[in-house]
Amino acid sequence: MKRIENERQHHDKERKRREEEFNEREERYKTLLEEKEESERKTQENMKREREEWEKQKQEEKTRREEEEEKREREKQISVEQIQRLKSEMERIIREKERIERERQEQLEDSEKRLTEERNMREDQQKTLEDKQKLLEEQHENELKRRRVECREEYESENEEIKKKKICSETDHSLQVRNLKSY
Repeated sequence: MKRIENERQHHDKERKRREEEFNEREERYKTLLEEKEESERKTQENMKREREEWEKQKQEEKTRREEEEEKREREKQISVEQIQRLKSEMERIIREKERIERERQEQLEDSEKRLTEERNMREDQQKTLEDKQKLLEEQHENELKRRRVECREEYESENEEIKKKKICSETDHSLQVRNLKSY
C-alpha cells in the first residue's frame, strides 16, 4: 500500500511538473504573440507616417504647381525671351519634381513590399509556432493517454492480486488469519 501511495504521489508530482512546463510554454507563446503584434503595430504606424509625409509632399507640390501656374500667367506679360527662359526653367523643375515624385512612389512601393514580406514572414512564423504548439499538445495528450493506460493496468493488476488473496484466504484458514493481521 505504501508503495502504491508513493507511486501515486510520484505520478501526481510528475503531472504537476508537466503542467507547469506546459504553462511555461504557453506563457512563452503568448509573449511571442504579443511581441509579434507590437512589431506589426509599429510597422503599420511607420507606414501610416510615411503615407502622411507622402500626402503632405504631394499637397505641397500641388500648391507649388498652382503657384507656378499663377506665376506663368504673370510672366505672359513679360517679354518673349524671358518667357522662353522661364518656361525652360519651369520644365526642368517640373521634370525634377516628377523624377522626385517617381522616386518617392518607388520608395513607397518598396516600403509596402517590405511590409508585406515581413507580414508574410511573421504569419509563417506564427503558423510554425502554432504547429509546434499543436504538436506539443498532441504529445502531451498521448503521454496522458499512455499514463492512463499504465494506471489502469496497474489497478487491474492490483485487483487481480487482491482477488487471488481472497480466494486463497477462503480456502486456507491460516492464510485468512494472517491476512486479517496484515490489514
